[in-house]
Amino acid sequence: MLLIWIAALVLAVLNTTSERSDVATQGQDAQQSVTSAGHGGELKAAGLLIDAKAVSAPYGNTDPAAFDAAPERPRCLGNKPGAGAAIAAPGDLHQPRIYALLPSDVPNAFLSLLRNCNQIDIILPELFEIGGSSLGVSPVAVDAELQEALGAIQSELAGAVGIWPIFGLNGSLSAEAFLERLADEDTASGLANIIVRSALAVKAQGACLRLADVKAADEQRVADFLAALSARARESGIALCLVAALSDQQWSNPAFTGPFDTVIVSAYQEPWIGSYPQPLAPLDWFRQQVQAIKARVPAEKLVVAVGGHAVDWISGKAIPERISLAEAMFRISEAHATIGFSPTARNSHSAFFDRAGNRHQIWMLDAASVRNNMKVLQDQGIAAIAVPSLGEEEPAYWKVLDRIMPPEAMTAIEAPAFPDNVVYTGEGAFYRLASAGSAGRRLWHLDAENGFVQDQQYEAIPRAVHMERFGRRNPRQIALTFDDGPNPEATGQILDALKAEGASATFFVVGTAALAAPELLQRAVDEGHVIGSHSFSHPHMDDLNEFMVHTELNANRSVIEGVIGRSPLLYRPPYMRGPGPLSQDEAKAFTAPKEEGYITVGSDIVPTDWQGLSAAGIVRQVIDELEKGGGNVIVLHDGRSTGMHTAEAVRMLIPELRARGYEIVPVADLLGMTTDAVMPRIDLPDSLFKGFSVSLITLSILLLTKIFWLCILASFLRSALYLFLSARRDPTYPRSFAPPPTVTVVVPAYNEEKVIVSTVRSVLGCDYPGLSCIVVDDGSTDATLARLNAAFKDDPRVRILTQANKGKWQALNLAFQSIDSEIAVCVDADTRIARDAIAEIVRPFTDRKVAAVAGTVVVANATNLLTRFQSIEYTNAQQIGRRAHEHLNGILVVPGALGAWRVEAVRDVGLFSNETLTEDADLTVWLRRAGYRIAYAENARSFTEAPTDVRSLLKQRLRWSLGNLQTLWKHRAAFLEFDLRRAFSLLDMVFFGYVLPVLSPVLDIMFLYFLTTICLDWYGGRTTDGLEVSHLSLVFVLLVQALDIAVACVAHRREGWPIGRLVYRVPLMNLLYRPLLYITVYRALWAALSGRLARWNKLHRHGLEPRVESMAR
Repeated sequence: MLLIWIAALVLAVLNTTSERSDVATQGQDAQQSVTSAGHGGELKAAGLLIDAKAVSAPYGNTDPAAFDAAPERPRCLGNKPGAGAAIAAPGDLHQPRIYALLPSDVPNAFLSLLRNCNQIDIILPELFEIGGSSLGVSPVAVDAELQEALGAIQSELAGAVGIWPIFGLNGSLSAEAFLERLADEDTASGLANIIVRSALAVKAQGACLRLADVKAADEQRVADFLAALSARARESGIALCLVAALSDQQWSNPAFTGPFDTVIVSAYQEPWIGSYPQPLAPLDWFRQQVQAIKARVPAEKLVVAVGGHAVDWISGKAIPERISLAEAMFRISEAHATIGFSPTARNSHSAFFDRAGNRHQIWMLDAASVRNNMKVLQDQGIAAIAVPSLGEEEPAYWKVLDRIMPPEAMTAIEAPAFPDNVVYTGEGAFYRLASAGSAGRRLWHLDAENGFVQDQQYEAIPRAVHMERFGRRNPRQIALTFDDGPNPEATGQILDALKAEGASATFFVVGTAALAAPELLQRAVDEGHVIGSHSFSHPHMDDLNEFMVHTELNANRSVIEGVIGRSPLLYRPPYMRGPGPLSQDEAKAFTAPKEEGYITVGSDIVPTDWQGLSAAGIVRQVIDELEKGGGNVIVLHDGRSTGMHTAEAVRMLIPELRARGYEIVPVADLLGMTTDAVMPRIDLPDSLFKGFSVSLITLSILLLTKIFWLCILASFLRSALYLFLSARRDPTYPRSFAPPPTVTVVVPAYNEEKVIVSTVRSVLGCDYPGLSCIVVDDGSTDATLARLNAAFKDDPRVRILTQANKGKWQALNLAFQSIDSEIAVCVDADTRIARDAIAEIVRPFTDRKVAAVAGTVVVANATNLLTRFQSIEYTNAQQIGRRAHEHLNGILVVPGALGAWRVEAVRDVGLFSNETLTEDADLTVWLRRAGYRIAYAENARSFTEAPTDVRSLLKQRLRWSLGNLQTLWKHRAAFLEFDLRRAFSLLDMVFFGYVLPVLSPVLDIMFLYFLTTICLDWYGGRTTDGLEVSHLSLVFVLLVQALDIAVACVAHRREGWPIGRLVYRVPLMNLLYRPLLYITVYRALWAALSGRLARWNKLHRHGLEPRVESMAR
């Protein structure tokens, strides 16, 4: 992600503080100009039912610091014990068995489920409803978040948590109609079968029936159906439960409850039309009801539902309003009212007037009430508890369910908060953060004798996050909006469709996509459409810190301003629910947009076009939602074209909407603003500067992407080609000469006292007849010469020459001037050679065109990671690269460690030169330019000591890299002299020896960029337009790695070495070792430019005799 965030930061700084202030002011002015449909919370305190201490708390706080304590979105973790341990046995009063009813119409219910799933034994989701003339079963519409939460629990807590879906009567089916249709035997039997099949289809362990308004007296009318259902459930091995309201009295009839394994009874009062304000579960009443229920329902079946909600009786409204604790606390705090605690009912309450003069009387079941109810249940010996509606309770509810509360539970009780609730006021398709949430403070006074809460004081009322909706609501006006673009194909087709239909739309664009297709933004503006912001890189904004959120917003604003010369004021967060955030953690991402002056646009109707829905299906979803009063803003997606039919749907949708009397309007119309007001022009200098910056960044990304692909494809093709050519190479040389040529071995030495004697002895130990050796001491300052004289002074096969220190090239020339043999084999002083090395390396000289032969150099000290990497490098370069080059007559270097030369040819081209640091490479190219061939004898092996530390390696490779660079420059005319086949190795050295290493940081950055893009797509659940560039990049990088492993395996197999560890060593080598080589290229280029050249680099020698003897064997 480095590249994208570098671009983001560059773009973000383009927005100066003053400019951001100006834009923010414009956005705030725009929002203030909108007449809200109503605050819904402008309340004032009125007469209370009982006196309570007045509260003074900081309201309307939107400071980001207010969110610091907000927990992350809850997640169901698999730390729940197994089912046998988790589920309490009947009568276990310390660990109650918890049933949780999961409503489909409470948006944040899934958050409560995820936060508390480890306390839950059975989940009862509202998944199915019964309806129709034949009493069919149909699935209930469930939010995607709830589906994901259930899926996570089923996978992570399988066996520990049961899923028992609820089957209830739908809203259009009355209890009487249900009973009448149930009289038909076939209908009853069919309904029983389909209920069980539906439960099994969702892998449930049970099924629950909720027959609202069916009374206990109707037992005879449902008896046959319940008997059939019970029998079918037993056959299928699933549990059967009844969810009964207290008022329906179903629980009171043993014949009604008999077929069920579990009976859940709600032990609180349900408000009804015209009911007067009253406690929801007065303590004495609750005790009486529980005793009555217990007397009628067997203990092993009984589950008591303990309420955790509130009810608001509002004057002028016949039906009391059931609300969550978070909503109740918000209304009370907005009115600056207080909360009382009834000493007799032991329930909390409050009363106040709103601005319209309506009186509110709220009774609630907060943690204090639940605590008392739990005490009653414990006294009655009831150990199975139900949470009647997840999402309505306060978090402390779950703490008091545990009858032995740990000390940390008191924190939630004393400092209540609502991290998983957001309260909305007003109406409209737009919303803004009005105030952050805040924790409250309360004190309990417990009865010393029985532990009941006898009094409670709220010193500060807890507040959930407050989001305010605004905007005009005209049911006949529709705004089309498109997210995630622009996409060259999808957005272009949508613009064509909009133009053909004469309709306008709003495009919420992603900055990275806009950089890739800026012309589409300009086209959209030219054709009368509005551009809004959808962030720069489409992240989960609630996962980012404040700085990164501002960076995302500012970077995208700069991109849009640079492309169209206008500043976007409309903003839609990525991944956000259309109606708005549900938790405090999600809402914190709205602080930055407010500060930046953005107007956040919601989404009322969101057809699932990204799932591949057909065009007709998209239109059908939109019309269905509109007929239900879905809203004004339709959201479609133009981030990709593959697998989506959005453009086609637009062509069908617009005529259909107009035919039904809807008007297609810009989003600005819903705000009562103009297009120019939500997309104001910026100053010309800023426009020019940002336009230039965006163009520069766009071109840079394009150039870097092309460089990346050039290098990746070149590396892949090179490896594949070298494998092919190395396999094709099959030189045939006779096994022996008649007679064999005379051979002299030349060993130049400088300060090699530790290894020189063993090197010469390895030479003399070769089995080649008539072998002689010349050792040239190049002015050594140690005991090299003394040890040579002591060991070989009297050996007629060895001649020892000395000179003042003039360099390796001159030492070699001195030897060549003294040689009277046909072939000279040069061996480095730190190298040992195999017994048959001389015989093998002279064999190619049977071809008179061969002037030099390269031997095989083996790393003898591959004992640590660095030397093992060098061993792999040497083996690959020789068994693959050198074989391939020999096939093309393109060997560029005859190594100093072991290389044979035809003396006549060397003298013909002028011996070794001091014009480069790599005299062996220089002489090799001279021989090739003179028309000679260079051969490779893979069976002629020498053993060398490789650098064992990074410092020594860098010194060695600096000399090699700089010397080869000098050789290329010196022989630049060879590029024109050679045909393409012979020049291939020169071009290969230029590109892969210097160009590619110089570009390696670009490759790394681009790969990280592509990899991060893939990770973000995966994390965000984004689908892509086929196999995108980022995915292709990963595929080809993996292919290159796989091919590198294959190359290494082939090379090592040719050496007869094991290949098992190469699978991980080669990728590790590319990750850790290759960058070191790239560093030496940079150093060599700098040395060449600065004129700082290297001399002989002496490496610290450790000795090779034991290892060489082992490898030779």
